[in-house]
Amino acid sequence: LTSIRRRVPPPPIVPVLALESDEVLATKLPAEISRLFTNALLRIREGNFAEALPLLSEAEGLSVGRDWAPILVFWSGVAEDGLADLKRALATYHRMVQEYPQHPRSALALLRQASVFVRLHDTDTARLTLRKLLQEFPGTSEAAQAKERLKKLS
Repeated sequence: LTSIRRRVPPPPIVPVLALESDEVLATKLPAEISRLFTNALLRIREGNFAEALPLLSEAEGLSVGRDWAPILVFWSGVAEDGLADLKRALATYHRMVQEYPQHPRSALALLRQASVFVRLHDTDTARLTLRKLLQEFPGTSEAAQAKERLKKLS
């Protein structure tokens, strides 16, 4: 049943490639973290963002200082974004970028943060965020997307 659920396309707000990558990662984590994270990602895939948040929070609490901790923060931002709790999503994406500036997922957090600013009609801050992404993560697929979005915002 779980493999069938994994083939269900997630809501449009969910970054599919990151989701699929992290569904694999979740299976390689310690048992309790794996259980929590796998269940949280399944809830996100199904669009049950409110149910994912406590699972992610518990997993994050058990993962302080671990390599996978930034990914848990990122998915909390996605879940908040999915709930249209835009200010909280912004704060979580910001925390991700501030606490884990070198983590590869920070580029996607910046891209998503810019999208939230656009939805809040704050295009000036969206542009600044996209420029920061270009400066800090040049050559990434997120940077290519940021260039395209900057053109549309000009």
